[in-house]
Amino acid sequence: MRTFIAAAASILALLAGVSSAPAADIGANDDTGKYLADGGASLYADMAAIGLSQIVLAARFKPSEPLVVQDRGYLDRTIPRAVAAGLRVVLAVYPYPPRELEAGLANPAFFGAYVASLAKEYPRVRQFVIGNEPNQPAFWRPQFNADGSNASAASFGPYLASAYDALKAVDHRIAVVGVGLSPRGNDKPNAKSNVSTSPVRFLRALGAWYRSSGRTRPLMDGFSFHPYPN
Repeated sequence: MRTFIAAAASILALLAGVSSAPAADIGANDDTGKYLADGGASLYADMAAIGLSQIVLAARFKPSEPLVVQDRGYLDRTIPRAVAAGLRVVLAVYPYPPRELEAGLANPAFFGAYVASLAKEYPRVRQFVIGNEPNQPAFWRPQFNADGSNASAASFGPYLASAYDALKAVDHRIAVVGVGLSPRGNDKPNAKSNVSTSPVRFLRALGAWYRSSGRTRPLMDGFSFHPYPN
């Protein structure tokens, strides 16, 4: 984490030197603070001190326990500390583990209700990221149908739609950011490992699902992509 903060400080210094650059929010996607003895207070203070303005925290939805807020005690403790440090808190919500998706334990309506409960429980959170690399088997399964066509996008779509509608019903001003897409995917349903979907083909399949669904409301206010450098 210290390496990350040092790197972030260097980036901020470079940005500060470019006077024509547009303003940008820079933060971290890191659950470390949730589990620290002080609830992350010192870590969040360090983040704010170097100019970070946002922290993304995971709030997973476990399909077999649809009414249980995972890590609730940690979230109850860490969110106020992040806010007190001047950070904007974003919650990343997604079904997990993927084996429970494969087993058919998940339900989009329950997921929407779960996300809405988070918005009501933590009113200081004004932005939610829905999904985490659903084009990767580590987070969403199955990726493909028996005929080799993509399965993950069409099964993920109803969860994104349900979460969007549920959050907007709580407060239409809540920002819903969708997908959290991985930049990697091999598009090989018979691969020996990491049976995954490339981001472009996942988005194409998600768009096809949206058009066939008859839905007219949006799925998200913004799009999240994980641009790993390696």
